[in-house]
Amino acid sequence: MDASQLLKQIPSTSIKKIELITNPSAKYNPEGMSGIINIVLHKNSNNGFNGSFNAGATFAETPKFNNSLDMNYRTGKINFFGSGGSNFGENFNGGKIERFDNNSQQLLDIVNDNESYLYKLGMDFYINDKNTLSFYTNRNAATGEGLVNTDIRYLNNDLSNVYQSAFYSTNNHNNTYNLAFKHIFAKDGHTLDFEGNYNTYKQKQNATFDTSVFEILNPSTLLDQVIYSDHIKDNRKNATFNVDYVNPLNEKSTLEVGSEARIVRTENQYETGNIVVPVTGQKSNYTYDIDIFSAYATFGQKFEKFSYQLGARFESYKAKANLNNGATTFEDDYFTLYPSAYLTYNLNDKNMFQLSYSRRVDRPSLEQTKPIREFSTPLVTSLGNSELEPQFTNSLEVNYTKMFAKNSSFTTGVFYRIIDNEINRVLYNDESTENPNDLIMSYDNFDNNTAFGFELSANYKITKWWDVQPAIDFSSINQKGLVSVLRSGTTDTFDFVTKELKVSAFNARLNTNLKANKRLSFLLFGFYRGGVDGIQNNSKEMYKIDSGARYTLLDDKMTLSVRFNDMFDTMKFAFDSKNPYPSHGEFTWESHSVYLGLNYRFGGGKNRALQRKFRDDNTKKGGGGMF
Repeated sequence: MDASQLLKQIPSTSIKKIELITNPSAKYNPEGMSGIINIVLHKNSNNGFNGSFNAGATFAETPKFNNSLDMNYRTGKINFFGSGGSNFGENFNGGKIERFDNNSQQLLDIVNDNESYLYKLGMDFYINDKNTLSFYTNRNAATGEGLVNTDIRYLNNDLSNVYQSAFYSTNNHNNTYNLAFKHIFAKDGHTLDFEGNYNTYKQKQNATFDTSVFEILNPSTLLDQVIYSDHIKDNRKNATFNVDYVNPLNEKSTLEVGSEARIVRTENQYETGNIVVPVTGQKSNYTYDIDIFSAYATFGQKFEKFSYQLGARFESYKAKANLNNGATTFEDDYFTLYPSAYLTYNLNDKNMFQLSYSRRVDRPSLEQTKPIREFSTPLVTSLGNSELEPQFTNSLEVNYTKMFAKNSSFTTGVFYRIIDNEINRVLYNDESTENPNDLIMSYDNFDNNTAFGFELSANYKITKWWDVQPAIDFSSINQKGLVSVLRSGTTDTFDFVTKELKVSAFNARLNTNLKANKRLSFLLFGFYRGGVDGIQNNSKEMYKIDSGARYTLLDDKMTLSVRFNDMFDTMKFAFDSKNPYPSHGEFTWESHSVYLGLNYRFGGGKNRALQRKFRDDNTKKGGGGMF
């Protein structure tokens, strides 16, 4: 289960704090180039009943609604907990891609109508003060319908205009079963945790594509029409088992060891054909299995001004892909060491320096590997790459933190990263068709890339009622990869050419909070992401400003909130590209919106379910989008 879905299950009142760990130790799964988010929940407390209700509505082109109910009841040695929620509404997206070589426009209009329902039930059994057994299950059912209209217009050209209407319907179910045991030894901080997690995911998608070709001089005259359908079934099973042991050997030293086993089984079935006369031979099945076994150890010591931690994670990774019962196979089997090291120097209670190193991995997701259509337009078909390899990152950071009065702080740091086999989107000519305008969008591994830069951030409390948190980062990036280039003097012959470039990236963020009184507060947030040139596309700058307010009442039991997202409607994704054809694209979504929220807390207890270590799925997030 990924982080976004996990966060949807956790009511805001259950969260004590959220920590961003940019260079995590070997204790954590080595997933992600940018680090991890550690969610710290409130601990269990006294007997009693408590809960919270959340409801929200987002108003954009159409309204979207969400709600959730979270409850805990503890009596004696047993704590019961449960939650339920739903999300539903329509989402609109649109965009255009202009081709300059043939003077064409591809206009896209996308509507998705989705609804999802989730519930969670569980129980903690406090055997005694030292031992706790916990179990929960959650179920998530979601349905959705999507309509994608694609209008391809050739301006001042002898090619016929094309219009396609694609209708998608999906139905998926996600079930999770979790069992955990925690033992607390007599010594403070001495703990042993066991956790087992089993997850099943099933999805069915049916799609119908209606493509029409119109006469050039008389656009209302239909020349040809093709209707076909796709049917995709996706079944996944994921079992994870963990052991974590923490032992403070003395006041200065701490030892942590643990292990994890992750077993993933996936199966996809794909069928396509004409609605009237099915196309023979257009059926395929794809399986993708992963076995990951790992063990880690970290050792740290604290002295008067210095502290350090050394760690290592040993991991065995096996992946096997099978298309059409062995017609095409791919296997990956390797053993990897993920070391980590931290050295901290506290000059005094106001100044701290830290040096850190870690090795991390981004593994390709199922969507990035399966050679089955993800989406399709008359000119672009998105497919996965079963031979995609994991992306590894070696990261070195040096940070300095200065503390001021009023809990204000300033942090600056520099970093250097070496990225092996970086996973990126690629676009190339579809050689399986006779039309040179047809393209395949997939994923590929680029060569070794590097990035170095600096980061500045601050948390400054100007007055008792006003604080600001500015942040900027700058990086210089070296990239190298293959691109599909049209051979000079031809109109339909392409070559893969190595492209290398050095670019800079700049980002800025500003968050500020103002407290009008004990009940009413305001916030303002802005961010800017500079344009960055890439191997495939040159992305343009993105920026927006949000604002909001919160008001508490009923002895702080109820909170009303309003948030104005992208106030000036400036958010969009735009790019320029030279390969395989010179083009420009722009895409927009319902970023400009207003959110109204309500949170009500009830009950006298302060109970929370047993806190579990957050465990991501160690995959590079991707799929589900055009760029």
